[in-house]
Amino acid sequence: MAIGTSLTVHPAAGLCGEALDAGARLVIVNAQPPRMIRSPIASSTSRSARHLPALVKELIDAGQV
Repeated sequence: MAIGTSLTVHPAAGLCGEALDAGARLVIVNAQPPRMIRSPIASSTSRSARHLPALVKELIDAGQV
């Protein structure tokens, strides 16, 4: 789960891609859309603090995490 990051500053920006390469499922929560080539299982462009609890519940209920 990547929260509150634009994923543009390296080396941290490359971690999501490495996780996807290793078979991880990725969720991104950030005020701006992520600049990623590959799609996460979920992405939200809302304020993290307000939206995160509902997103986590939705993913758990759907069996994604």
